[in-house]
Amino acid sequence: GVQITVRQFEFDTFVVRCGWFLLFCLFWTANFIVAVGDMTIALAVARYYFTREKWRIGSWTVIHAMWQVVWYHSGTCAYGSLLIAIVQLIRAVIARAQRAAKNANNKLAGVILCCCQCCFCMMECCLRFISKNAYIQTAIFSTAFCKSCRKAFFLIARNAARIAAISYVSAAVLIIGKLFISSIVTLFSYYLIVENINDDLNSVAGPTVVIFLISYWVSDFFMDVFDVAITAVLHCFIADEEMFTDEIYAEGDLKKYIDENGAEKEPADME
Repeated sequence: GVQITVRQFEFDTFVVRCGWFLLFCLFWTANFIVAVGDMTIALAVARYYFTREKWRIGSWTVIHAMWQVVWYHSGTCAYGSLLIAIVQLIRAVIARAQRAAKNANNKLAGVILCCCQCCFCMMECCLRFISKNAYIQTAIFSTAFCKSCRKAFFLIARNAARIAAISYVSAAVLIIGKLFISSIVTLFSYYLIVENINDDLNSVAGPTVVIFLISYWVSDFFMDVFDVAITAVLHCFIADEEMFTDEIYAEGDLKKYIDENGAEKEPADME
């Protein structure tokens, strides 16, 4: 018969603690990189929006925005990513406790831990949402993280209906874009598989599904750039509408909308 050898590793307390520390560093580093990217995009969009001579904007704008974020706003990115990393680490600890409760067949503990996992999952989603908007506020007004969170919260509260409508529309457009990119890549890959290695495979369904999932995952990263840009334009538009009622920076349809509706509104307090 076939003999299978299984090896188990026993780690002491120090190694386990080092593993949790490295996991926390991974969470913090990944979220910090995302924060720097989001703020760089927001700063480049804000600079484009609040520049009347658009010809001055070029590819160097993004590079200069990244330099400014790293030099001036890295603390804001680190603080926001730290909060998210702490919640992610707590969720990882709860997930391990859930696995232990399942192995011990402790249903009560499993239910309690499941509720805690759901609560911290919602907390992580809220932190990601408010942090993204806070990064945009920091990119526009160069404020600290806590002040940017407060400004972002009141901005969302003042324009809840408008932001909700644009968020739903932009989410639908982004999903369509992701599906379109994934479908094109999958169809092209399917054609290459059928033409070149079809005889070596029992079925092309498996590789095709894997390619679709990977392409959708990659396209999600690219479409996140448009998501942040859309949100940044919305923040810039609201700031333009509330602060520059006489000489607004908006052009085209945005300027027409503000001219028709902005006069009816009093300038709002940005705090």
